[in-house]
Amino acid sequence: MGIFSEEVANKMRKVHIDPTEAGRLLMDIRCGKYAHVKPMEAKNIPTIDGKRVVNLVLGFKISFKEARRNIENLGFDISLKRFASVEGESLVFDYHQLKRLGAEMIPYLGYGFLNGGSASSYLDPHKNSSEYGELFDLYRPYFDKMAPYKTQPKGITPAYINPNGSLGFHFMALKLRAILIEDLKYMIWKDIPRGEGKGLISLFQMDSILNHATIATAVEDYAKSEWIRPLAEYVGVDVAKIATASQKLSPTFTNKSHQEMEVFFKENGELLPMPGGHGQVYQVLKTILHDLRKQGKKFVYISNIDNLGALVAKATVAYMALTGKQGAFDFSFKTESDVKGGIAVEVDDKGLIDCGDLGSAISKETLREIEKNNLECPAEQKREILFNNATGLFNLDWLDENIDRIIESLPLRISVQKKVMGTYKQVEQVMWEVLGLMDNKSIIAVNKYERFLAAKMFVETLMNSRIQVESPKYPENLRELALKMNEGLSTLLGGRYGLKLQDGAWIPKSLDELINEVRGSFGR
Repeated sequence: MGIFSEEVANKMRKVHIDPTEAGRLLMDIRCGKYAHVKPMEAKNIPTIDGKRVVNLVLGFKISFKEARRNIENLGFDISLKRFASVEGESLVFDYHQLKRLGAEMIPYLGYGFLNGGSASSYLDPHKNSSEYGELFDLYRPYFDKMAPYKTQPKGITPAYINPNGSLGFHFMALKLRAILIEDLKYMIWKDIPRGEGKGLISLFQMDSILNHATIATAVEDYAKSEWIRPLAEYVGVDVAKIATASQKLSPTFTNKSHQEMEVFFKENGELLPMPGGHGQVYQVLKTILHDLRKQGKKFVYISNIDNLGALVAKATVAYMALTGKQGAFDFSFKTESDVKGGIAVEVDDKGLIDCGDLGSAISKETLREIEKNNLECPAEQKREILFNNATGLFNLDWLDENIDRIIESLPLRISVQKKVMGTYKQVEQVMWEVLGLMDNKSIIAVNKYERFLAAKMFVETLMNSRIQVESPKYPENLRELALKMNEGLSTLLGGRYGLKLQDGAWIPKSLDELINEVRGSFGR
């Protein structure tokens, strides 16, 4: 007999929670197993130094001997001097040369989505209004428009609002299209015949037991659509057969001390099941990642489904290959719209960089203290806060060989969540705390408006979409930010996602249009 009554255990089974595992977790919490997990102590915040934190747009210099050794260790036979300028014993790459080198490595790349989350926080009025009070009042009618999506997985909700007010394509549909376009570019560049591009960028995902069937059905629909099917047929892949592993669900708990915690029930007596955080990705995707390595993949991207800027960055792929790094992670300077996620912090006196999630690993008080100190210090000592873009590129050999250690070492964090259905505690692991377990990694400092158009809250989707930005009621401190975000969104939709604006809505360019664009870019 477990610690739950048979009635509660049956309720758990109905929402795909294992009562035995849930009971073991609750007892571990009550017995103090996780009492040692404390918020991160931020000794300092890192700056762009060209070593730990790099800006690849500025170019990159490395000794020829080191670069060749790292490239050969990956099994690549590439003449590096074709892609760089030679300065004595060193190779100097500008940003475009890095991109061209990274393009050579497309067939050795996997791209994974973190697709297990629901739209519960995303569309929750309390969460949105607590972070964006003034904007929430302005945007309230759009929340009503999204009501049908409240119970949907976030990845299959509209990623933007069209200028004419209609709903845009879903996050996952856009990501699939962008990766297929990347495959298409490589095939045309390398003169690979139509239909024979199998095994280029390998797609995989982590969903959850709760949303697996819903996502699978949506992907089948995408695969039949006119905006995915022609591309998939040209490349020669069946996007409906994405390698998928499903995350288990856990109950949420009452907002009490660890010793007194109980399972949380909503007012209607129902449980509130949640996945155990993106940090479970290593455990859930372990077999898929191992299989990708056996297939000859060298690098894997893992990114949140809700960041439209999180696409393949070929310059980063090249940088990883040249340096032999274990991982590279996108961070951009924090703005007022970056309220849910993590920041880069130095956690010891030696400058070890980790990623601390705001609220669970880094308290809001600590963040305010960092911001206050930054305002008060001399200009030459100011350090901009680097915000996690939830985009990681991993050396797959390192990840596969260290995955058991990562699974064991990632801390389990307990955070308080305040939503319309009540206040509760959620138990989760944060994927990005893997940075603290790496001794050879880089943070890639990127332009937010190119690489981090995230939507943790629906208000941010509306900001990205430039909704109501001309209204006199729009907060002045957010107007310029929203305009920049919308400019980035428009550039991405019209470029990497292969859409065009027609009659106030973004529609897909045809396959022929995309092919002509790719061929026309060869001379540029």
